[in-house]
Parts: sequence; structure tokens; C-alpha cells
Amino acid sequence: MPVFQRIGTWCRTRPDSAFVIVLVLLWVVGTGTRGSDRAARPETAMTDGQQVEARGGLVSSPDASLHASVGTPIAPPSSGSPPASPAIAATPPGTPEPTGLLAAAEVENLAPNELGRIPILEYHDFTTDPTQEDQWTRTIDDFRADLQWLYDHNFYIVPLRDIVVDQISAPPGKHPAALTFDDGTVGQFRFLPQPDGSLQVDPNSAVGVLEDMFAAHPDFGRGGHFAVLPFNCFDVPDEPDQEPYCREKLQWFIAHGYEIGNHTDGHTDLLDVDDERFKATIAGAVAWIEEHVPDADWDILTMPFGNYPDPERHPNQWAWLREGFSFNGRQITLVAALKVGAGPAPSPVSATWDPFMVPRIQAFDEWLARWWAELELEAETLYTSDGNPDTITIPENLPPALEGTFDPTKAAGKRVIEY
Repeated sequence: MPVFQRIGTWCRTRPDSAFVIVLVLLWVVGTGTRGSDRAARPETAMTDGQQVEARGGLVSSPDASLHASVGTPIAPPSSGSPPASPAIAATPPGTPEPTGLLAAAEVENLAPNELGRIPILEYHDFTTDPTQEDQWTRTIDDFRADLQWLYDHNFYIVPLRDIVVDQISAPPGKHPAALTFDDGTVGQFRFLPQPDGSLQVDPNSAVGVLEDMFAAHPDFGRGGHFAVLPFNCFDVPDEPDQEPYCREKLQWFIAHGYEIGNHTDGHTDLLDVDDERFKATIAGAVAWIEEHVPDADWDILTMPFGNYPDPERHPNQWAWLREGFSFNGRQITLVAALKVGAGPAPSPVSATWDPFMVPRIQAFDEWLARWWAELELEAETLYTSDGNPDTITIPENLPPALEGTFDPTKAAGKRVIEY
């Protein structure tokens, strides 16, 4: 597809000196005051308890040293006490330093719009066999092409959490995007054992493709949110030999700037479960994540099958989803919940933004073709960064789809700049 055609603001057609003077004055004033899901195809007809039993219960494995690049060996597991989990960096590798306020000429050239839409892509299985591709399975080659399309069209990968908490660090003029991976399938992350007992990241797994892309394009950002299941720890559907590497993979994620998400402990359909099961399945996933990676965040929930509790039959669960709940003396508080499918997400400062109803774009040919075309045609509706996570820059002349959607209460604590 052709390289993204930036749609300039209407002010570019106004070269008169009066307009330039106004822009300069606005800049001077500003600088002086700076402050999964598979509802259509369930993975199994078993109950949650049967699923866990069938997979052998919670997965554990020896620990290993963690290294950064694809193809770099990971030392073979050693005996003795497991090492401490790697600490989570304040910002993932590759995250740009925030810039100051943009000059008037930069604003005119880059046309930042932090009220725009953000694509959050949703992936499940991966394969190298094109005959196996369907709504839930993406070929590795097509995944590479997806990332290349994003890069060619001026997108910048950010952690999902940065969107949820509205701390988006993307360079000025870039469009943030996020990548999510549901269910913990083996095509997402595979280790290749080496003759000396070390492990290498499979370059034909999704993680291998990501690492290659980020290494080749440091200006593409970095990130990926993996909603793992205790009984699907990157060994299903048919590679049980990967099961012993569960802990190493989870720790590798945290050491390399990726995120681990809560997907319940048994891929539990939350549409109509009793209150105890609702609490137990979310808290069970928390306990499992903390057992394997104590420093990981677990407070973004991916809704299994995309189903939320029925609000009429289970009003308490709706409140607990948003406000938190206590289970076995432990407080469990979520910050977001992800839907299955839909479209691009609104900006975190939009009146339509709801962190507990976050829409995503399912990554299969038909759906991506639709959204790629729309995002390219309606470039002015995209979130375009001003480079500073502490400011919200919005054009006065918004596209019709965004008019009247700014919610000042959601920008509390940030400086809002209109131009």
C-alpha cells in the first residue's frame, strides 16, 4: 500500500502574515506557562475445572538466565533456588524521552491530535502454514506484513498500559498503536533448544518477529501485551515439549519490556457465573502470575470470549470489575478490561473512552483490510502525538467524528494545548 499521505491542517493554506503572528504569539504564551475471546469458536467444551485438569494444573518450570535478542542463547536451567524475577523497568527499552512544548512551526508541520483514535490489534494463534490461516490464526509472514504496514504508515508501538493510564510516550508526529496476544499459544512464543542445552527465541514465532522488527527499526517503539492462561503457557495446541519453559518465558517478557495480562485462571466465560466464581477466577490468575513473575502487573483483564457479566443478573460483578473486590483477604483491583473485536480505541481523554470496555481490532485479512483502508483514508482521526505524555494537544478544527468528544475531566493533571 502507498506510504501514508498526511492530511495537513487547514492552516497550511493561510500564508498571510496575520495568521503567522497569531501562531507565534500562542507559542510564546504557551512556553511561558508550561506546567479473546473466541466466542465463535470455543477452544474446548470442557468446564474450567476440566480444562485445568486436562493440562496438568498449574505450570511450573526451572528458571534460566534471560538474554535480549532473538537467536541469543538462554543458559540451560540450573538447579538450586530460583533467581529473583527481573525488575520491571520504569519505561520499556526504546521508549523516547519526553520532549518539551512544540514550537509553532512544529505544531503546524506535525499536526498533533491527542483526541484521535488508537488501533489496538488483537492476535491469537500463529502458523507458518498459509492453509491454516483463519479468523483466529495469523501466518507469521502476514504478521510481519502487519508490522511493516504500521511502520510504513507512521505508527509507533507503545505498551498497552501506557494507553490505559494515559501516559503515552511516542515521538512527535507519530501515531501510537498497541499489540495484544490472547491465550498464550505456542506460535506466540517458542524456544528452540540448542545442542549445548541453551535456548533461542524462534524467529518464526510472534515474539521472534517482534524482536527482529524492533531491532531493525528503533524508531518503531516497543511493546506487546500477552494475556496468558495457566493451562496455556505457550505450549498449545500441540507442543507439550514447550511446557517446561513457562517460567522462563514469562520472566523473559518482563525483562524485555513486554506485558503480561490477566485472562482468568480457566478462560472462564464471565457472562453468567456466580459471585464466588467471578472473584476466584480473576484472583486465581493473579496468584498464578505472581507465583511465576512476582513483579509483573496483572490488573488488565482480557474478557474471555469477549463476555461481560450480565448487568441485570450480576450487578455486583459489574461494580467489582470497576471498583475492585476482596477475595480470601486479598484486595484485587483492575485498571482496565479488553473487549474482543470492534475497532480502534478512542483517546483516553475522549468522552467515549471507557477503560473497562477497551475495543480492539481482530487481526485477520478481511477485518484488517477494512481498518487499514479506513485509517489511511481518515488519517485526521488518528491520535497523533505531541511527544510529551504530560500535555494534551488538540486542534481547534477537529474532524467531524471527533467534534465535541473531549472530556476535560479525563485530562486532569495534564496541560491541555489547543491550536
